[in-house]
Amino acid sequence: MKPPASQMPLTLLKDLQTADRSMLQLTLHLGQYPEDKVALDQYNELSQARQNTRTKAEAAFGPMRSYHTSLIDKHWDWHQAN
Repeated sequence: MKPPASQMPLTLLKDLQTADRSMLQLTLHLGQYPEDKVALDQYNELSQARQNTRTKAEAAFGPMRSYHTSLIDKHWDWHQAN
């Protein structure tokens, strides 16, 4: 059942938090058992589902980050930032 529109932001946030927690647990597990194919498959499925949820949330509510992930060449140019 689809949640009401007023609950959509909370539902998406909860889904992202649940995926993050599960992915962290799987990351810790895979650190100890790197050959665990089942855990690796679960991680990849969760990662894809999380990306889909994030894309949906950003389409509805805007970017989830206030910063860019690109690298800066030499130094931060404060004049261009404004």
